[in-house]
Amino acid sequence: MFSVHDYHLLNNALVVGAVLFSLGTIGFVVRRNLIVMILSAGIMLQGAVLTLCAFGAFHGNGAGRVFSLFVLAATALHGAVALPMIFLFAGRSSSLDLSMERQPGDPQRLFEQEQRESTVDKTLRPEPSPPVADPERTFGNGGGCSSGERNSHD
Repeated sequence: MFSVHDYHLLNNALVVGAVLFSLGTIGFVVRRNLIVMILSAGIMLQGAVLTLCAFGAFHGNGAGRVFSLFVLAATALHGAVALPMIFLFAGRSSSLDLSMERQPGDPQRLFEQEQRESTVDKTLRPEPSPPVADPERTFGNGGGCSSGERNSHD
Protein backbone atom coordinates (compact mmCIF):
# COMPACT_ATOMS: atom_id res chain seq x y z
CA MET A 1 0.00 0.00 0.00
CA PHE A 2 2.71 2.53 1.01
CA SER A 3 6.08 2.59 -0.65
CA VAL A 4 9.42 2.90 1.05
CA HIS A 5 9.71 6.42 -0.36
CA ASP A 6 6.52 7.43 1.50
CA TYR A 7 7.90 6.11 4.78
CA HIS A 8 11.15 8.05 4.30
CA LEU A 9 9.26 11.28 3.59
CA LEU A 10 7.08 10.73 6.65
CA ASN A 11 10.12 9.94 8.76
CA ASN A 12 11.96 13.09 7.61
CA ALA A 13 8.95 15.31 8.23
CA LEU A 14 8.40 13.81 11.69
CA VAL A 15 12.06 14.30 12.60
CA VAL A 16 11.99 17.95 11.52
CA GLY A 17 8.68 18.48 13.36
CA ALA A 18 10.10 16.88 16.51
CA VAL A 19 13.25 19.02 16.28
CA LEU A 20 11.16 22.19 15.92
CA PHE A 21 8.97 21.22 18.83
CA SER A 22 12.00 20.34 20.99
CA LEU A 23 13.79 23.60 20.18
CA GLY A 24 10.64 25.53 21.03
CA THR A 25 10.28 23.67 24.32
CA ILE A 26 13.91 24.28 25.26
CA GLY A 27 13.61 27.96 24.36
CA PHE A 28 10.42 28.32 26.38
CA VAL A 29 11.81 26.61 29.48
CA VAL A 30 15.36 27.97 29.48
CA ARG A 31 14.96 31.59 28.40
CA ARG A 32 13.12 34.00 30.68
CA ASN A 33 12.66 36.86 28.20
CA LEU A 34 8.96 37.29 27.44
CA ILE A 35 9.42 37.84 23.69
CA VAL A 36 11.68 34.78 23.34
CA MET A 37 9.17 32.68 25.26
CA ILE A 38 6.33 33.71 22.94
CA LEU A 39 8.45 33.03 19.84
CA SER A 40 9.42 29.63 21.29
CA ALA A 41 5.77 28.75 21.78
CA GLY A 42 5.19 29.68 18.12
CA ILE A 43 8.04 27.37 17.05
CA MET A 44 6.45 24.55 19.07
CA LEU A 45 3.14 25.09 17.27
CA GLN A 46 4.91 25.12 13.87
CA GLY A 47 6.46 21.74 14.70
CA ALA A 48 2.99 20.41 15.47
CA VAL A 49 1.64 21.82 12.18
CA LEU A 50 4.42 20.13 10.22
CA THR A 51 3.65 16.80 11.92
CA LEU A 52 -0.07 17.13 11.18
CA CYS A 53 0.55 17.93 7.52
CA ALA A 54 2.99 15.02 7.19
CA PHE A 55 0.50 12.53 8.60
CA GLY A 56 -2.26 13.95 6.40
CA ALA A 57 -0.11 13.61 3.29
CA PHE A 58 0.98 10.12 4.27
CA HIS A 59 -2.58 8.88 4.70
CA GLY A 60 -3.78 10.67 1.56
CA ASN A 61 -6.48 12.81 3.12
CA GLY A 62 -6.74 16.48 3.94
CA ALA A 63 -7.63 16.09 7.60
CA GLY A 64 -4.11 16.94 8.74
CA ARG A 65 -4.03 20.08 6.64
CA VAL A 66 -7.46 21.20 7.81
CA PHE A 67 -6.53 20.64 11.44
CA SER A 68 -3.25 22.48 10.87
CA LEU A 69 -5.28 25.52 9.76
CA PHE A 70 -6.95 25.51 13.18
CA VAL A 71 -3.54 25.29 14.84
CA LEU A 72 -2.31 28.22 12.72
CA ALA A 73 -5.39 30.21 13.72
CA ALA A 74 -4.58 29.45 17.35
CA THR A 75 -1.02 30.63 16.70
CA ALA A 76 -2.32 33.92 15.29
CA LEU A 77 -4.61 34.31 18.29
CA HIS A 78 -1.66 33.51 20.52
CA GLY A 79 0.26 36.39 18.95
CA ALA A 80 -2.69 38.77 19.14
CA VAL A 81 -3.13 38.08 22.86
CA ALA A 82 0.57 38.06 23.67
CA LEU A 83 1.41 41.41 22.06
CA PRO A 84 -0.74 43.52 24.44
CA MET A 85 0.64 41.52 27.34
CA ILE A 86 4.17 42.40 26.24
CA PHE A 87 3.26 46.09 26.04
CA LEU A 88 1.62 45.96 29.47
CA PHE A 89 4.58 44.19 31.02
CA ALA A 90 7.09 46.52 29.33
CA GLY A 91 5.19 49.52 30.68
CA ARG A 92 5.34 48.21 34.24
CA SER A 93 8.91 47.01 34.21
CA SER A 94 12.21 48.22 32.85
CA SER A 95 12.96 44.77 31.41
CA LEU A 96 11.08 41.96 29.70
CA ASP A 97 13.00 39.39 31.72
CA LEU A 98 10.48 37.41 33.79
CA SER A 99 13.09 36.22 36.29
CA MET A 100 13.71 39.85 37.30
CA GLU A 101 10.03 40.45 38.07
CA ARG A 102 9.19 40.21 41.76
CA GLN A 103 5.92 39.88 43.55
CA PRO A 104 4.22 43.12 44.73
CA GLY A 105 4.81 42.38 48.44
CA ASP A 106 8.44 41.37 47.98
CA PRO A 107 10.63 43.19 50.58
CA GLN A 108 13.43 43.71 48.07
CA ARG A 109 11.01 45.37 45.63
CA LEU A 110 9.65 47.64 48.36
CA PHE A 111 13.19 48.60 49.38
CA GLU A 112 14.12 49.42 45.76
CA GLN A 113 10.97 51.52 45.38
CA GLU A 114 11.77 53.48 48.55
CA GLN A 115 15.32 54.06 47.31
CA ARG A 116 14.04 55.41 43.98
CA GLU A 117 11.58 57.73 45.71
CA SER A 118 14.19 59.07 48.13
CA THR A 119 16.62 59.94 45.34
CA VAL A 120 14.08 61.98 43.35
CA ASP A 121 15.00 65.66 43.39
CA LYS A 122 12.38 67.46 45.45
CA THR A 123 12.89 70.72 43.53
CA LEU A 124 11.60 69.17 40.31
CA ARG A 125 8.20 68.52 41.78
CA PRO A 126 5.56 71.13 40.85
CA GLU A 127 4.53 73.72 43.38
CA PRO A 128 1.10 73.22 44.89
CA SER A 129 -1.47 75.58 43.42
CA PRO A 130 -2.55 78.51 45.63
CA PRO A 131 -5.93 78.21 47.29
CA VAL A 132 -8.88 79.55 45.33
CA ALA A 133 -10.37 82.68 46.85
CA ASP A 134 -14.00 82.73 47.84
CA PRO A 135 -15.90 85.06 45.44
CA GLU A 136 -18.27 86.28 48.19
CA ARG A 137 -15.41 87.47 50.37
CA THR A 138 -13.32 88.90 47.54
CA PHE A 139 -15.93 90.89 45.67
CA GLY A 140 -18.35 91.74 48.43
CA ASN A 141 -21.97 92.03 47.44
CA GLY A 142 -22.11 92.24 43.72
CA GLY A 143 -18.85 91.89 41.95
CA GLY A 144 -16.47 94.54 43.24
CA CYS A 145 -18.78 97.57 43.40
CA SER A 146 -19.47 99.43 46.56
CA SER A 147 -22.83 98.93 48.14
CA GLY A 148 -24.62 101.87 46.53
CA GLU A 149 -22.94 101.94 43.11
CA ARG A 150 -23.98 100.02 40.02
CA ASN A 151 -21.92 99.38 36.98
CA SER A 152 -23.13 101.40 34.00
CA HIS A 153 -22.45 98.52 31.62
CA ASP A 154 -25.22 96.36 33.18
